[in-house]
Amino acid sequence: MKVMAGVEHIKGTQVNIKVEPLGLVHTIDKIADHKVDKKYSITDVDLYKDGCILVSSLSNELLKFNQSGEFVANIQLAHNVRVNKMYTMVNGCIMYSDTEGKRVVMCNDKLEEISQFGKGILKHPSGLTVNNEKRVMHVADFIDHCVFKFDIDDGRKLGEIGFEDGELYYSRDVSLTKEGNLLVTDWDNHRIPMFDANGTFAKTFVSEGEQDGKVRYPCAIEMDRDDNIIVASENKVQLFDENGVFIKRIDGINDGINSPCGISVISNRPRRVAIANGGKNNVKIFNY
Repeated sequence: MKVMAGVEHIKGTQVNIKVEPLGLVHTIDKIADHKVDKKYSITDVDLYKDGCILVSSLSNELLKFNQSGEFVANIQLAHNVRVNKMYTMVNGCIMYSDTEGKRVVMCNDKLEEISQFGKGILKHPSGLTVNNEKRVMHVADFIDHCVFKFDIDDGRKLGEIGFEDGELYYSRDVSLTKEGNLLVTDWDNHRIPMFDANGTFAKTFVSEGEQDGKVRYPCAIEMDRDDNIIVASENKVQLFDENGVFIKRIDGINDGINSPCGISVISNRPRRVAIANGGKNNVKIFNY
């Protein structure tokens, strides 16, 4: 390896290169030990502004862990809130789906409520994502079998996807591609459909199957900085390119993935992802 200063080659320079191994980095266990409400398992993970990981579990508590897996804090929200899924916007605001209030809540970076969406419309809000350019939020409704669209500036409902034609069945999570196409985890149809910016079905991004490159009961999806798509399904976590072409499996068959329910990319270099592993009530962190 040559070390350069401008166009000059600096000879004899020592260089230390740290190589991050791929695969499981560590597991955050004993999550229930840090909760007041121990009734439910975890539902999602999200990257907080300070680099820590937030963990939700269908209650009014958010647990904070550092990326080494050490417990940092228990954050208490309003007593009548049950946080399902979370999403951090580019401006630092955090949105979460509240299954108790049947709404989506927008908070500032201190997790103080700013506004709400979908009250009286949503039945069981789940995963959500935001098109920042168009100022539109998409939220999957698990019971209504559709994805609702809202204006994030005034809260207006703009429409729904998969409601009238029954294309979706138990939609659990959503993500947007860089072109603005919507990807949905169509849980009970065992597939990932793609819809264009107008809400029209475009294609099946990932189809049903047990083998790698296919999904059974997909429930979480996220795009990384390289425009690849991470999909968590019944017992595995997979990486696809932006066209839906299978790249690789992120987890190993002995890593204990069981009913994963949330994804958050927590580092770009190295590429690292946190998985809310609902069936085991823990968080798995992988380099990929």
